[in-house]
Amino acid sequence: MNKPLRDHLIARHAAATPRLDALRRAALPPADITWREFLRELYRPHRAVWRALAVIWLVLLVLQFAVVNPARPPSLAGPVPSPEAVAAWFAQLNSHETLSQIAQIP
Repeated sequence: MNKPLRDHLIARHAAATPRLDALRRAALPPADITWREFLRELYRPHRAVWRALAVIWLVLLVLQFAVVNPARPPSLAGPVPSPEAVAAWFAQLNSHETLSQIAQIP
C-alpha cells in the first residue's frame, strides 16, 4: 500500500528538522536582555532618523524662544466689552431668563 504524499514528504525531510530548529534558535534574541541593550538596539539601526528628530526638536525649541510673544494673547471671542456695556446688557434681561437660556443665544 502506498503512503500518502504528506507522510512521504515528512519522512524525506526529517533529517533537516534538527538543523532547522538550531537555525531558528540561533535567530531568536536572547531571553534575558537588559534595558541598556534594548535601548542600544533601538537606537543603533536608526541613528540618522534619531539625529534628524533631535535637530528638528532643537530648531523648534529655538524658534519657540526666538518668537516674541505679545503681552496679551488675541481674544477668541473678539474685543472684551466694557463693564458698563455688560451692566446695560444685564439690565435688559427679563427676570425669568436664566444663565443657561442666555448661553444658548448666539
